[in-house]
Amino acid sequence: MKLNDINIEYIEKRKIYFLQKIMTKDEEIDFHLKQLQIEISPMLTLFGSNNLCASISREDFKMNNYNRYNGTFLLIKENDDHYTDHLDEGEYLTYSYKGDYEQKKDIFKILKKYIKENSLKVYDDIIEIYKIDIHETEKTEEYITQIQIPIIKK
Repeated sequence: MKLNDINIEYIEKRKIYFLQKIMTKDEEIDFHLKQLQIEISPMLTLFGSNNLCASISREDFKMNNYNRYNGTFLLIKENDDHYTDHLDEGEYLTYSYKGDYEQKKDIFKILKKYIKENSLKVYDDIIEIYKIDIHETEKTEEYITQIQIPIIKK
């Protein structure tokens, strides 16, 4: 995984365990993800420590509401039957960065510019995958987050 680089990747369909809940603070997301992991992880085969995710609705992304999340979820292994939903297969604009979440606003501006310049259309919710987060380290400079935006050509 390359940091600070825009990529378009084809990603297979993925199973998830999704809990819908509107959240607007990083602390809410962290708490909700930890609770989700504690409550359901004994039933599930998880991808590992980097399976914690949150989503931003396409509408909130369009309106620059980057801190309004519509849910959290865990990525589930393909052979596991305990899941509530899935992420569609397809092309995703991906961007991974290191450090605190405050830089996300500037990153989303860059990604929106790329989407416009390359005649792409966002067709579903934006995904944040927390590869390394508060659950692995207390140092925000060590956080690694991957943004995945489902796209199609206009």
